[in-house]
Amino acid sequence: MDSWIQILVTVVTVAGSGAAFQFYTNRMKMRADERKEEMFNNDTHLYRDDLKNRVRNLEELLARAADEKDELRQKVLDLTAEVHTLRVKVDYLERENQALKMRQ
Repeated sequence: MDSWIQILVTVVTVAGSGAAFQFYTNRMKMRADERKEEMFNNDTHLYRDDLKNRVRNLEELLARAADEKDELRQKVLDLTAEVHTLRVKVDYLERENQALKMRQ
């Protein structure tokens, strides 16, 4: 008879511990959900989201400014090359002009 009581106590304990585990698991999930909801409704959360958006916008502006800087640098290089070309032409035309003046 003593072994039947031990078996019964063991079965009840196992069943009770499974139910207790499930109860505490559900309770922890509910608390986590409540904390998430509190954080979502909290002003600091909204302030943090606003800061994240501002940082994202600033990063986009910085990327655009870098692209624009690269385009302007390329334009300066192109214009510098064109100035050098025009200088060569002016030198050539001045020499030709001097040669024509000497012929007359």
